[in-house]
Amino acid sequence: MCKTRKNIVIIGSGKVASALSKTFSEKERLKLLQLVSRNRETGNALAKERKCGYTPSFEEIVPADYYIIAVSDNAVKEVSQAIAPNIRNGIV
Repeated sequence: MCKTRKNIVIIGSGKVASALSKTFSEKERLKLLQLVSRNRETGNALAKERKCGYTPSFEEIVPADYYIIAVSDNAVKEVSQAIAPNIRNGIV
């Protein structure tokens, strides 16, 4: 079994992003690298709480193993299209 630490970026800063980021922060084999949220207030606050990076810009997404889109259903398509050019590897 592979015990490599996996890096994660979460896009969003609402309830789902908050719950997932809490869970990921508690797991030894997972490393929450960054939160990406256009809402600067909630995004920055959540990133500080989880001790990870924060950016409001889709162009500044860091390389990771997994990208979790945790936004409203109405925004999934728009966010997916916006992040696509900035993700070279990893699973969305």
